[in-house]
Amino acid sequence: MHGRLKVKTTAEKEREKRIEKEEKCKHFKAGLDKAFQMREKGDNQNALSLTAPLLMTNPDVYTLWNYRREIILEFKSQVQCKLETETVETSKNNSENDVKPKDDNSNDLSDDMNKSKSDETQNEFEILCENELELTSSCLLKNPKSYCVWHHRAWVLQTMEKPNFKREIMLCNQFLEMDERNFHCWDYRRFIHDFAKLDINEELQYTLRKIEQNFSNFSSWYYRSSLFTEAHIRGVLNFCDHWEKEYNLVENAVFTDPNDQSPWFYHKWLLATNHGENIISFAESIESNEISLQKVIYDKQNRVLITVFDKSTINCPYDVIDIEFENEVKSPSPQWFSALNDYSRIWHLTFPFQKPFQSITLKCTNKELPYEIRDSKLLFPVDFTADTLVHSFKDNDLLNDSFERKSLKKDQILNLRCLRDMEPDNKWVNLALASIDNLDNLKDLINLDPIRRNYYNDQKSKEMCINFIKTMDKCSPIGVMKSRGLTCLYFGDALIHLSFLDLSQNGLQKLSVAFNELILLETFILDENQITNISEGFRLPMLKVISLQNNRLNSKSLSTLNKCSNLRTVYIFGNEIGENNEQKIPFEVVQEEISVQDLQLTYGSNKIIQYL
Repeated sequence: MHGRLKVKTTAEKEREKRIEKEEKCKHFKAGLDKAFQMREKGDNQNALSLTAPLLMTNPDVYTLWNYRREIILEFKSQVQCKLETETVETSKNNSENDVKPKDDNSNDLSDDMNKSKSDETQNEFEILCENELELTSSCLLKNPKSYCVWHHRAWVLQTMEKPNFKREIMLCNQFLEMDERNFHCWDYRRFIHDFAKLDINEELQYTLRKIEQNFSNFSSWYYRSSLFTEAHIRGVLNFCDHWEKEYNLVENAVFTDPNDQSPWFYHKWLLATNHGENIISFAESIESNEISLQKVIYDKQNRVLITVFDKSTINCPYDVIDIEFENEVKSPSPQWFSALNDYSRIWHLTFPFQKPFQSITLKCTNKELPYEIRDSKLLFPVDFTADTLVHSFKDNDLLNDSFERKSLKKDQILNLRCLRDMEPDNKWVNLALASIDNLDNLKDLINLDPIRRNYYNDQKSKEMCINFIKTMDKCSPIGVMKSRGLTCLYFGDALIHLSFLDLSQNGLQKLSVAFNELILLETFILDENQITNISEGFRLPMLKVISLQNNRLNSKSLSTLNKCSNLRTVYIFGNEIGENNEQKIPFEVVQEEISVQDLQLTYGSNKIIQYL
């Protein structure tokens, strides 16, 4: 029909879009190839102007950002060389002027000219950096969540002589108004705060405003917790004075929407600080470059020395050991072994001497360690009647913090219980109550959130281990934790002194390397668990007897026990292990059933343990 506008079909539109996209890709690919060719040839003169439009098209090509950083660093190096040359020339001119008759006006003019020249040289680099910041701003408008762009902007600021931090905060405000959950921008804001040492109180006010606008903003909660930690450590404020107010804030949030996880994570952090009392100790333990001994254990019968530190190290720091005998002192070269992998908190060694000695002196003489050790020299007396000596350093003992149950006021606990009554199927309130109330909430959580049942079972195991360690007889070498529903073992370093351990009738599924911390264990009862696998790294150097009756092991599992060098007997009744096992194993395999009581009577330890 004449006079009627022809409307393009959907197929035609798609075809035009495809052709347009292919053309853009072709141009972009050609630009990339040209940029890479220029980099290979070292032709950096026009590279910045060439790569800028490419990054405006696609800001996430990190290789182009890397190329621009190379060019900027090269330019910075040239500027520094130029400044050094100008400084040398200025010094030379000043020396020549000292010889000539003095003219104050001419000297001042010369100094001003030299200073102006240096400033002009430095300004060239600053202008280059400012242009780079403008480019990143334009790229962020295209993609506000680009890792590459935010990283490059942070790098440019660190390169500049006098960055404008107020402008950067305004930029963050602008992008967080556009998207308050842009965690890239929040990360950048934290970087600016740390780099520029901004006012903490102003940042706390900002996070509060963002939380009041939307308490579902996890980034603002997290930033707030890090600000309070920093402020408390720096002495800007005492978080103990602010804890109650913060708890009221988060309590209002969880009551408004109990299913929103963001305030619950902040609630968990508040509980962990224990009214603010633990906030500094936890932060210092993470950031400190110092390691400390928690305990030293010496077993006279096996001649084994064990050191337990508060942090993991790549090697035991004690490189010199002096052993004092009755009439002499020997210093053998120590050969330490880690309880876990090469990186461990627990290190042990076995002394080759048969005759008794009076004391051990541990020394750290290596000055090139990447950390500081608090006890660089330690005298440890071993002339005693007990079989095992434990020297515990209470000041360095971090286990007390782990064992301390989170506390709330009665009305705060009552509020949580009321919320649970109103929202019985809410996992977050049940999880909060489990950390402060009792373990029954963990049982409810397994039904409410079956996907994470293993996590809840492990948390229950952790509480069980804490309760056992708190109530156990520390002077007894025998530990019994049967029928407690354990799925894993926590705080093995608090059980190192045990030589007999009964973990029968639990829910253990694997013998992992975590059990390697039980270095002095000689008899291990693991009957009636659900063990299907023994880790390749499982090794207990003093283990002599292990009972694995009524588990789910097969014949291949036994070979992994070969690393237990002193193992003599393995009880395997009730497993899928045949009698005709062709594997070469250096220990006796007993197929007949034996009771736990008989095992304890036969292998129970009567060692005497003494604490210093």
